[in-house]
Amino acid sequence: MSTHPFHDVVLLPYQEGVPTKKKVAKMKAWLVSHSDKYRNEYTVLYHGTDPSLPIEREGLKRTTIKRRRSYQSKPGYVYLAATPERAESFGKLGNQGKAQVFAVRVLVRKLKADIDQLNNHRSIGENIGNSLAESIIYGGGARYAQAIPPHHLIPISISPRRASRPHLRPDRPHPRQPALS
Repeated sequence: MSTHPFHDVVLLPYQEGVPTKKKVAKMKAWLVSHSDKYRNEYTVLYHGTDPSLPIEREGLKRTTIKRRRSYQSKPGYVYLAATPERAESFGKLGNQGKAQVFAVRVLVRKLKADIDQLNNHRSIGENIGNSLAESIIYGGGARYAQAIPPHHLIPISISPRRASRPHLRPDRPHPRQPALS
């Protein structure tokens, strides 16, 4: 059995591009097939944050009124992006142009729609609801209603030549995990 923290993930079938109802339907079917409460399936999403925070030691904490970087962010959630590039972009917006991006291992069945991003799309005329599938396809992310421990995180680097799905190999080994060979 692998000791890599992401050995058991199923990758989210997401690709950047124009959102469509067909993509939403496919994502909804994927989410339903991977959300069984008895199977505990994990996927990988991404989070961009202030590089000076002790994330590798303390994990990702849920947003609070005092800690949120966006007025729209509702307290009680960790906000996650579907791609590392989106995570980096969101992280830079809230942290004066600097961000550390983490790959985040999360239970598929505990993901929630990011209503804030869906509201942004509705404000420009998109006819969409509040489903998790729409949140991922139109908003490019989701919310998670619990803190994320350090052993469910891998720091990653984003480079312009890198594909949207970087290999889940850390820049450096997590202090509680052995290095990958």
